[in-house]
Amino acid sequence: MPGDILILGDIVFDNVTFPFATPSKISGGVEQQLGVSQLIGGARNVDAMGGAPLPIKWQGRWRGAEASANNDAMLALAQSGDEVACSWGEYFYNVVVKSYAFDYEAAFEIAYELDLTVLPGEAAPLASSLDDLVGGDMGAASAAAVFQ
Repeated sequence: MPGDILILGDIVFDNVTFPFATPSKISGGVEQQLGVSQLIGGARNVDAMGGAPLPIKWQGRWRGAEASANNDAMLALAQSGDEVACSWGEYFYNVVVKSYAFDYEAAFEIAYELDLTVLPGEAAPLASSLDDLVGGDMGAASAAAVFQ
């Protein structure tokens, strides 16, 4: 994750602006929803009902003169309960902050943990490269030029 930029709502976590705030890893995944019926004699029926996204979780550390302000911004986002976009690398999710916890060590040193609930809907991967973005724009421009 060191080279990726993580964005949550309006908050951008990067190793330049926030050197230790960017997590070294992000946890997530999918859990299959199962209906399990235990039958007489030890048999069981298992019905798979579809996957549900696991919470997205990470932890980091606010450091420096802006640590308290960054912590306050995260508290406000968590308190709002608003749906926000969360993206990094090739991943994009719509989420709500389920919990935000911090350990205040000093005004310039605040450790934090974040737990996001993924909202229903298809998680869309971001464009995999700058070439994909430019290629899409060039295709749209070409199509527009043909119809003029």
